[in-house]
Amino acid sequence: MGKYKKTSGKHVIIELKRAGRELNEYELLEQVDKYRNALRKLIQATGKNEPIEVVCIVGKPLKQWANPEQEEESRRLLSAKNIRVVLYQELIEDAYHSYEAFLEKHKEASRVFDLIQAIGAGIG
Repeated sequence: MGKYKKTSGKHVIIELKRAGRELNEYELLEQVDKYRNALRKLIQATGKNEPIEVVCIVGKPLKQWANPEQEEESRRLLSAKNIRVVLYQELIEDAYHSYEAFLEKHKEASRVFDLIQAIGAGIG
């Protein structure tokens, strides 16, 4: 399942894979190359040459990621084609930490707002 969005001057294709599916980098490359090439043709038809990024969200590490060295090599290969692979678990953890940071900032802002209101009530 793919999704497309243009953000911050570049085109982004998001490819969601079933959580239980085990993939290798070559399958991923073959599939996303189809999407990227089709999008590139559309962009070039408008007379532009804008960057395209592909983010693949997978449930399991790729088959080539058997050890840290192989994972690093695989990520470099994919990165050269502007493809990023993110595990669902990483995505969930990042979202959780971002939301946690947001709540902490909101809590601090709420305390400052309450203090300002208390000061304002004391003056009036």
